[in-house]
Amino acid sequence: MSRFCYSHGGAIEGGWRQNYGYVVETENYRYCLRCSPGQGDYHAYLTCFDRNIQRANLVKKTIAALGGCADSQKKGVVEQLSSHRQQIQEKDTMKPKTNQIGRNKPEL
Repeated sequence: MSRFCYSHGGAIEGGWRQNYGYVVETENYRYCLRCSPGQGDYHAYLTCFDRNIQRANLVKKTIAALGGCADSQKKGVVEQLSSHRQQIQEKDTMKPKTNQIGRNKPEL
């Protein structure tokens, strides 16, 4: 793990021990790997996020934050967010899958 981290970068600033982070995104998921290569005490944490749920939650939070706005303002913002969300989803489906980090590297 140490050799991989040192040669592939990804250093995360801060903390008492050097950690390294790597992200792989697919159409629907984001995988975040945090490696902590300490001598004789290696740790790796893999977290998976559903990107569609994250997008939906962003819209919900924004709508909630607009609580004090006039209804016409809320409607305009919600329409813009919905349009933006659709554009993001369209771009995600158009991404070439071969450009994903680590996709064709069995050593990862």
